[in-house]
Amino acid sequence: MKDCYDKKYNEVRIAIERHHPSLLEQMKTGANDLFMKLKDFRPVRAMIRAVREFKQEKDLELKEYQRANKRNKEIDRDTGYSL
Repeated sequence: MKDCYDKKYNEVRIAIERHHPSLLEQMKTGANDLFMKLKDFRPVRAMIRAVREFKQEKDLELKEYQRANKRNKEIDRDTGYSL
C-alpha cells in the first residue's frame, strides 16, 4: 500500500504480477467485456471500427501527400522560389 501512496506504480505492478500472475489479465479481460457489453460505449466502438476500416486508405493518402509536398519543396529549392 505504501508504494501506491508513493505513486510507485511500476513496483506495484511487478508485485501483483509476482504474487497473482493472472490477475492483470483477468482485469484486462473484464474491462474489455464491459466495453463490449455496455451501451454507453457504442459510439466509441463505432469510432474504433471506422478507424480500423479507413486506416490503411488514409495512411496511403498521407504518404502520397507527403511525397507530393516533398517534391514541391525540392522543385521550389531547385528553382529558387519559395512561398
